[in-house]
Order: sequence, then C-alpha cells, then structure tokens
Amino acid sequence: MATKTDWQKSLPKSDWAHFLDTNPLPLSFKSRKEEENFIKELLNDIDSFLLAGKLNRAIDFISLVLCINKAYSLERIKKNGFLRHSRYLNVKNPVPSISTHLIRYKNLFRLSPKEQIYLESLNNFTELYSEIKILHNDILKKIKTCRGFNTPKVPGRLGKLSIIKSLLAINEYNFLTEREAERELYSYQRMNFYTKEEISEGISLLLLMLNERLPINKEDLIFIDYNFINSKIASQLILAACKLRVIKELEISIESFGYVCYHTGEKTIVRQADIDLAKSIELSHIIYKTQTDTDKFYVQQFTKEFPSLKALATEINDKYPNTIELKTIPYKRFRLNIALPIIEFLCKKQIDSFAEEMQMLSHVEKELLIPQENLIKYELSNGFTLYDFILFNRVFVLLYFLFSNKFLEYLNSDNRDITFDAILILFKKNEIVELLEKAGEPSKVEKYLKMICWETGSNEPLDLQYTPIIQKDDYFLVQPSVLANSNTVRNIFPLEAKRRNNFKAGQMPYHEQIPHTLVKSFKEKGFLTGAEFKVTYDSSSQTESDIDFYAFKDGYLFIAECKDTIHSTDAFEYRTTVNVFEKAVSQLDYLNSALSDPSFLKEFCSRTGIEMSEIKQMQFIIVPSVRKLYGYHINGYPVRNVHELTAFVNKGVWNYQIPGEDLLSFRLWAKQDFQVSDLINFCQNNGPHQAFLSSMEEYSVEINKTTEITSYFLNLSAAINNLKQRYKYSIHKSEELMDQN
Repeated sequence: MATKTDWQKSLPKSDWAHFLDTNPLPLSFKSRKEEENFIKELLNDIDSFLLAGKLNRAIDFISLVLCINKAYSLERIKKNGFLRHSRYLNVKNPVPSISTHLIRYKNLFRLSPKEQIYLESLNNFTELYSEIKILHNDILKKIKTCRGFNTPKVPGRLGKLSIIKSLLAINEYNFLTEREAERELYSYQRMNFYTKEEISEGISLLLLMLNERLPINKEDLIFIDYNFINSKIASQLILAACKLRVIKELEISIESFGYVCYHTGEKTIVRQADIDLAKSIELSHIIYKTQTDTDKFYVQQFTKEFPSLKALATEINDKYPNTIELKTIPYKRFRLNIALPIIEFLCKKQIDSFAEEMQMLSHVEKELLIPQENLIKYELSNGFTLYDFILFNRVFVLLYFLFSNKFLEYLNSDNRDITFDAILILFKKNEIVELLEKAGEPSKVEKYLKMICWETGSNEPLDLQYTPIIQKDDYFLVQPSVLANSNTVRNIFPLEAKRRNNFKAGQMPYHEQIPHTLVKSFKEKGFLTGAEFKVTYDSSSQTESDIDFYAFKDGYLFIAECKDTIHSTDAFEYRTTVNVFEKAVSQLDYLNSALSDPSFLKEFCSRTGIEMSEIKQMQFIIVPSVRKLYGYHINGYPVRNVHELTAFVNKGVWNYQIPGEDLLSFRLWAKQDFQVSDLINFCQNNGPHQAFLSSMEEYSVEINKTTEITSYFLNLSAAINNLKQRYKYSIHKSEELMDQN
C-alpha cells in the first residue's frame, strides 16, 4: 500500500474532488481490510482538521475516503458524528459547507437519492443548530449564576449550597410523588410536555454539562439550595436541557433513521420520510405500553395474596415510629434510622417472595426472555449474577417503601424544605457497604456498586434512571425513588454494553431461545419444524449461515430470522435495534438466495424431510424479541415479534377495549380452527395490523415558532371499527376475562 507521502504527491494541494472527478484514484489496496484500515487512519486526520477549523483540508480528505469506499466511509463518518451540527458549538460549524460540497459532486461520490436527501436535510437543519447554540449558551450562562454559592448559615458547620444536589432532589421528587401533570401534547416548549422520565434525562444532561466544566466535589452532595429549587431558574434550566436533548436526538434520527428536514413556506419540518415506518414506530410505543400495563394488571391480580414490601414497610413504621427523626441541633434536619436487622432478615427471602418483585420478574421473563430459575446462574460479571443484582436492588427498594409515605407527608408540611434534603440518602462508603452486605458478600457489593453508580469526574455518559447512585470518592448519594421506579434490571443490559461488558453474549444459553419457542407453537398446529439449521452456500455476500427456524405445512415453507434484543428507549439505543434488523434483512436475503437455488433446496429438503415438489410458497419473516416496527415490512420481509406471532398461532385472538366500554375479542382466524392461510395473511401488508396502521393520524409538535416535528397518534375508535368490519368478534364484560385468567 502506498505511504501517506506517496499518495499525497499524486494529488494537488487542494480541491481534491475536482481532481478526482477527472483523474483516476491514485491508490490501490491488496485487501478490503487494508482499505478499511487506511480509511480509519484518514478519518482520524479528518477529526483533527474539523476540530482545528481546517475546513478545506477536511473536505479534501472526506472526498478521498468517499471515492475509495463510499458506503463504508459514510457509515464511519456518521458513526463518528462528523456531520452533527451539535458537535461544533465552540468552533465554526463546518457541516453546511461539507454537505453542500458533497451534493455538488454527487456524481463523483455516486450518491443515491436517499443520501442526497440526507445531505439536504443537514443544510436545512441550520436553524435548529442555531436553537441548539442558544439553548446550550443559555444553560451555561444560568449555571454560572448558580454555581459557587455562599456557605449556608448553619451553626457549627460549613457547607456549600449545591445546585448538583438540588437538581438531584428535583429528580427524586418527581419519582417520589409520581405525579404527572396534565400533558401538553403539541409543544416541546412547555414543561408539562415531558414525562418524569424525560425530565430525568434532561437533568442528567445538565449534570453532565456541570461535570464537564467544574469539578463536582463531595460538598456538592450535602446541602441543597431551597431558593434554587423554588426558583424560576431551576425550571428554565431543566426545560432548556429537555429541549436540547430532543433536538440532539433529532440529529440522530436524521443521521440514522431516515428522518428528513425541509422547508415549507416559513416553516421548517422534521419528519420520518417513510410514513409507514413512522406510523409503525409510534404504534409500537403505544402497543408496548398498553401490553405492559395489561401485564401489570394481571400480575397484580395474581399476587393479591402475596406479602407486600409496601404493606410491610407500613407495619414497620407503625411499630418503630422513629424511622425518620426531626433534629434541630446543630441545625434543623431529618435523620433517617435504618434498621439493619430488618433489612438483613428481609434480604434472606427469595426474590419471588413479594408482590412488587413479581412484577419485575414477570417483565424479565417476558421481555428479556430469561426464566426465573436461570437468574441465579446468569452472570453479569464473574461470580456476580442477575439474581445478586436484584437482591441488592431490594435493599434500596425497601428504603424507598420505608421512607416514602412519611416524606410525602412532610413535603406538604412546614418542613417541606428540609424534606428535600432528606429524600436523597447520603452514605459514606463504609455505611453503604455495611448496608448492602446484608444482601450479599463484600466482593459482590463492590461489583454491584460499580454497575449502579455514576462517578463524578468520569467521562461516562449519565442517565439517572440507569445509574441512580452518584459517587464521589467515598461518598454515595442514593435516589431511592428513582431506583425503585425505574427498570434498572432492564437498564443494566444497554448500560454495561456501553461499558464494553457485553455479558449477554456469554449468557444466551440462559435466555429462552426464540426458535425453540416457535417450534413449540408451530408443532402443536401440525407443522414440520426445525431450528438452528446449518447452511453452507456460496453467494456474493457470504458462504455460510443458519436458518434460525423453519416450519412447513400444506405447501407453505416459513423461514424465520430470530433476533433477541433489548427494548430501546431512546434514539441511541434504537440505533442498535436498527442495526439488528438490518443484519436480519441481510441474513434473509442470503437464505432467500440459497433456497431459490434448486440444488440447495434439494439438499435442504433431503435433510429436513420436506418433499421438494410439495413446496408451493415460501414466506420469510423477521421475528424479534422486542415489540418494535409493529406491522412493518423491511425490504419486503414482515416484522412480527415472538409474542404476537406465537399468540396468533396459539389462539388467533386480539382483545381490545375502549375505556369505559366492554371488551371486544376479535377472532383473526378465518374459521374456528387455525389454517396456514391465516398465517400467510398475518404476514401480509393488508393483514390485521393494517386496521391499526391505517388509523394512525398525523399531528405536529412545535419545537419553536418556526419549526415542527410531524408525529402520529392512534385513533383507537377507528382502529376497532376497522377490525369490526374485517373480523368476527364477541363482547365480554371485564369480569368475564378476569375469570378466564
């Protein structure tokens, strides 16, 4: 391979795109790996040029890598964030110049129409870049006025009033009270547009910005500033951070998920280019929440007679009324008395002993596909299991139940201000270790804290629902309400993956395998089935793979690519989900190619016992573990999650209820018994999912006076009317359904 000096001698001093447009590429590579390594080296140079303001040099190098390998280079440029406006808040923004240059030389770079629209969207995003800068600078300006307070006037003790602890107290308060104001649905500019989870993400962003600029000390974890909490500046800061986070996520959506940004009249519009995909994404959120709420309801019914941590905490408080004591010397405050023997006793109980934990275990089994009996073997790190993690979590959940009712009472009293100080629990290391050792051995305590804590001064991203304990040296500030009311068990999967601890890959034998679940359901309906079928076939893309699941009946061959992934909750996690689906498409393309070859199909039939002449039609399908892309088709392949697919094959019934009305049970099978044609219809674009997708209605959400995001909501009445017109249904009272369960 040519050295840097060699190839640069073949190029002019500047304007490389113009040269490359009329001259051959002055480089050749012996292998794909050598080519990619060379591109990676140039991308490092591009990064340096951009941050140093050397725009023309950066554009030349970008032109070169795109000419070498456009697909790979553009993917890496996006992944590195080179074309995100928000990356350039402290230097001149190069994105408009780069995108304009690339569009100008679209033929040289062989840009597809989709890629051109992406670059045009970057140009149109300039107004939102201005909004990002305004929000960012406004936050920094307000932070400066809040940071560096006078010491509080506390007799016999000095300490700094802390915006850090004040923000954390606001976050804890939101989760403690569990109050959701009446939601504003049409404007990002109002605080009540955001859920408590989204506000928590905004506060997390504020803490990150503070952490980057000024060191967070242990004094920041001690005293809150009541004036700040009650001031307009606190809500203004949080609102600005929530908006900033939304606009940054829009950048990711344009970069990775096919969103476009364009001007129409005086308005700037951001929307998903693929309307069917946009409807599917929004509908997936609705279906997931509805199903989760339904699951919670039935678990509550099942666990009515179970012991309750909440009820137990009430009994303890009645028996020991001094769990929270009001102290006035040397200053007015609440002191929490943690009964370690009670914590130790309760932590000896199995994790399925209490009603509240059964909700979590149900979610783990249904959504993470981990059976309860496997938790004790499922290692998050060497010698530390998911069972251990849940047991340590119980300690803080217990504290939440022990103190929450009294805190809620005190927040409505004359002691409201000092209650804000108390709802966050500050431990020294020896104290938190002693507490957690009631649930497990010291080596496991260290591993738990390493996973659940965010250490100030680190470069690690922060989401307070993922790491609800803030650590500074030997001090630990715990948000018990956040920990108890967040899905920390689910969150530990993407959190540790970002930390390069991809434990899931080594623990897959402890997950319920999607192919085996499908085998069970399909076999009961008379299909000839198989799983994990090895494929060896030469194609232009690969030479070997697996068929995760196949099923054959009545001339129809079903081929499923199964993907076990985590339910994504933000744009960054959703990017991982998209990558998983793209890999599934690639695999099905390969398998489709193989099975379209008569010689391979003959081999496949010989090994599976299927009569080749009986195959009339093949149906390829993507079967993920997550409820994403509801009813959508990617490159012609239907996406049907394992829960809905097995439920359809087993029962063929959808139950829906408009609030205040009777429950309707729709029979999706054409006849009383399951037919293969029912499954074919279920996989089609005009199948039952269309009743809901066609009932999604468009609306706009305002970012500012000139910019809107287009989104969709479900008209449930219209969807049910669509189902009524297509399928037979029966009417049930809610009590009848409860009796069936």
